[in-house]
Amino acid sequence: MIAFESSYAGAPKHPCSWSLSAVDDRIELRFRAECPPLLHPTAQPGEFVFGLWHCDCGELFVTSQATGRYVEINLAPNGAWWSRVFLAPRRVLSDEPLADVITTGHLTAEGWEATLSVPAQVLAEALGSPEGWRRNVTIILGGCPDTDIPLENLHSVCQLSGNQPDFHRPSDWADWHLR
Repeated sequence: MIAFESSYAGAPKHPCSWSLSAVDDRIELRFRAECPPLLHPTAQPGEFVFGLWHCDCGELFVTSQATGRYVEINLAPNGAWWSRVFLAPRRVLSDEPLADVITTGHLTAEGWEATLSVPAQVLAEALGSPEGWRRNVTIILGGCPDTDIPLENLHSVCQLSGNQPDFHRPSDWADWHLR
């Protein structure tokens, strides 16, 4: 697991980490946070749930430089998940859930760990290309309301440009080569 080193407001609010790997033609994403989980009120383990980013969740953003499309995947502490395919920054292409997603979540009073697995081919189809991918991994701890977002709740692996928090900037993301 790799630790998140900072939030938008400085040091992480709580210790939190992530891992992202390709195993047996599947992409596996894992998050761990050392703080009591703040769950979305409708989040059910393994279910597709809109709005997870308003509470604790890990996020994966993947783009294809060839098509400009990108996928956002959210994973709640209990394994609830959500995805969306974008044509360009914040321009929705599809609200259909990704296929064959498998999730787990483990909650304790002290923290949580959640894992999501999706076939690499499913991502390639959503992105319109299996090559030239870039990615960012983010985590929200303590919630992300639509107004007055606490910057210490937002963490990103990639350094993001601009004065306002915006994870939807594919040009800020890192190259990602599946192995």
